[in-house]
Amino acid sequence: MKPVVVFLGPTLPQDEARAVFDAQYLPEEGPEWKAIVQQVQHHPRLRAVTLLMRRAGLRISDAVTFHRDRLMADGSIFLYMSKTHEPVSVPVHPELRAALDTLQPNAAGFYFWSGQSEIATATDGVVAARLTGAGFGGSTVNLVRSDRVAAFRAAIERDYAARTGLTPRVLEVDAVAGASYVAG
Repeated sequence: MKPVVVFLGPTLPQDEARAVFDAQYLPEEGPEWKAIVQQVQHHPRLRAVTLLMRRAGLRISDAVTFHRDRLMADGSIFLYMSKTHEPVSVPVHPELRAALDTLQPNAAGFYFWSGQSEIATATDGVVAARLTGAGFGGSTVNLVRSDRVAAFRAAIERDYAARTGLTPRVLEVDAVAGASYVAG
């Protein structure tokens, strides 16, 4: 059996990684991003988690479980990606830093999550949840037990509006067989 080889080096040298965040190298932000920023501008927590995903490239599960210990003294974010468990270090964009500075982490050290529950099952009856289409405002697709759909809808309509000031639109659909050939 061959020995296991582990590469722990960064993808880019630190100076090159910082250059990625330099505005002169970034494309102009489009209307979708500007619309998202406008929607969250008066909601500090929602703005900060949105910027954490956009400016640091974090998955939603990594962003919502973001802990104060992940902010390093050198101005970077260090964490292990939840899906791959790979260590990553990302420079903190000034806009993100300013947004995080407006927030006080909770007693457990988290900015957005209580640390008390599993995120995907925070609402009773949710079997699975996934963020999709975040570039256009975002949606979640939730697989919910049929006997808990009404309670799930009520919780989303109540809690999302209370936390964000935005009115959610909940669409109930039934899963069906995938695409297939129709003769005719």
